[in-house]
This record gives sequence, C-alpha cells and structure tokens, in this order.
Amino acid sequence: FLFRFADQIRPDAAKMLENLHTKHRLKTVMLTGDNRENAEIVGQALGLSQIYANLRPQDKLDQVAKLSKEEGLAMVGDGINDAPALARATVGISMGKIGSGAAVDASDVVLLNDDLALIGWLFNKSHQTLRIVKQNLILALAIILFATIPALLGWIPLWTAVLLHEGGTVLVGLNSLR
Repeated sequence: FLFRFADQIRPDAAKMLENLHTKHRLKTVMLTGDNRENAEIVGQALGLSQIYANLRPQDKLDQVAKLSKEEGLAMVGDGINDAPALARATVGISMGKIGSGAAVDASDVVLLNDDLALIGWLFNKSHQTLRIVKQNLILALAIILFATIPALLGWIPLWTAVLLHEGGTVLVGLNSLR
C-alpha cells in the first residue's frame, strides 16, 4: 500500500495573500515544520517566494527574531509549536477555533472566526486606527497652540484658553470613538 498525504489549502488563502501584497504592500513568508517538498507545493500554489521548511519551534522563533529585526512582523499561526514565535513577533495573530491554547495565549490578536479574510480586515482596521491617532495628535497640538500662545501673550483670558483646551479634549475623544 502506498499512502500520500497532502495539505489542503484553504480556498481563500491565495486571495488573502494577494490582497496583503497589493493593497498593503506586505511581504509574506512561510515558516513551517512540514517537510520541504510539501512546503514547496503549498508555497508555490500560494505564490510565496520565501519558504522555510523543516522548522522546529526554536527554529521558527529564531527566524521570527531575525525577520523582525529588519522590520515589523506579523505572524499568523495556530499550533502549539507556533506559540514561542507568535509571542516574539511584533504582532502575533492566531485562529481562535482551531488554534491551540498555547498559540491563543501567546497571540496579541485572536481571530474568533477562523476566516482568513479577517487578516485583511485586521490590517485595514489597523491602518484606519493609525490615521485616527495621527489626526488626534495633530488636532490636540493645534488646539494647545491655538489656546496657549494667545493666553501667554495676554490676548485671551486664561479661562478661555482652558475652555478651548477642554473642548479640544472632547473633540479628540469624539474623533477616537469613530
């Protein structure tokens, strides 16, 4: 008897990776404990150029540490052997339903639905959040300058500067609620 086993690629995986490449300009890398042959088959089907196979948990951790020195790194994993690398990554993302308890505990983000499309949504949400944070910083600094400088120069009374400052705080809070 001859048995041959192969990994089944999720139908939405290739589309999700393409979205990460085109929309977010992210580089994707495969780190797997699978043998080189299986990893190459899956990696080629997904359009991945960097594939690291036959990795033990320590090897994954070392590779994540090396990659995260170059730039920020988000790692997606679900196995117990991914837990150390998930904890070391800039952002560790695990799948909640199929993920091991160790992977979920080590992750910064847990996707409760094991839907790969949520990874793209997550990156969209993070970019939107960063834009709002920048808006709030600019808004807060502008209001502080607008209220403080005239108050220091005696152009407006102190109580007006305080009201402007507190009003700015309310605006920043409301902007954050978006």
